[in-house]
Amino acid sequence: MSKFVVKYDGTPSVSHTIIAQNTDNEARSVRLLIENHLSDFEEFGVLSFEMTKPLNAELGGRPSKIYYLNEPQATLLLTYLQNTPIVREFKKALIKEFYQIKKDFTIGKEKFNQVLSELSQKSSEADEYKAKYYESLERENSLLRDRLRFKSQDLQKSTRLSESEKENIIKLYKSGLSQAEICRKTSRSDTAVRAAIRSAL
Repeated sequence: MSKFVVKYDGTPSVSHTIIAQNTDNEARSVRLLIENHLSDFEEFGVLSFEMTKPLNAELGGRPSKIYYLNEPQATLLLTYLQNTPIVREFKKALIKEFYQIKKDFTIGKEKFNQVLSELSQKSSEADEYKAKYYESLERENSLLRDRLRFKSQDLQKSTRLSESEKENIIKLYKSGLSQAEICRKTSRSDTAVRAAIRSAL
């Protein structure tokens, strides 16, 4: 966990009050230093700030402005301060924190890209499996259509009777056999047998 650096508007930043506290400077003097060289700091990006209310609003007082500096802005500010031992120690500590945050971000980004790559691979495998499944389904549907077509053809054949078959069916009917018995005896469909009998009536 960072001791000095926070994320402000999505950017790793350090407030001017933190810099003041850790370099043995007054927050007001550090703020004025920033405002006196505002254009210098803005060369390294937008200089973010927030307005904070006094701790005890009932006692009155004006809101104070707190600047949030990104890494190059914070580095620039530290170079404007006197190069005392405490400033140098804080500068090293701050650089280490910014470095660690960037390192953690890089590792996090690599892990994110790895997960994204794995998800993409699994998605490709799922698409391939889905394609094979639909292909298999289409083959089964094609076979089913062929079976239905052959069955329809067989049914048509079973309703077509030769003249000798018609005569045999009529003969069996006249002998007293029922329609069902004629179907079993001739291995012909009920429709074909009924049609043959009707043609003779």
